[in-house]
Amino acid sequence: MPNFEKYNLSQVKTERFYQLPKYLFEDIYFKKMSAEAKIMYALLKDRFELSIQNEWVDKIITFTLFSVINICANT
Repeated sequence: MPNFEKYNLSQVKTERFYQLPKYLFEDIYFKKMSAEAKIMYALLKDRFELSIQNEWVDKIITFTLFSVINICANT
């Protein structure tokens, strides 16, 4: 059995996480989505936020590049 270490406070503050909105699990429309689709949503949302950080924005449109190869490498 693997030896899992407990998180300490500094690790919790610096650890990076993907975010999944609660509505994906609570809303009747999204509840039926597969777990894989919800994970893909989190990956795309993370990439979208990177685009905003890099100011890849044209007026109200945000440009997000995420190739199929990168998607497969991240799943």
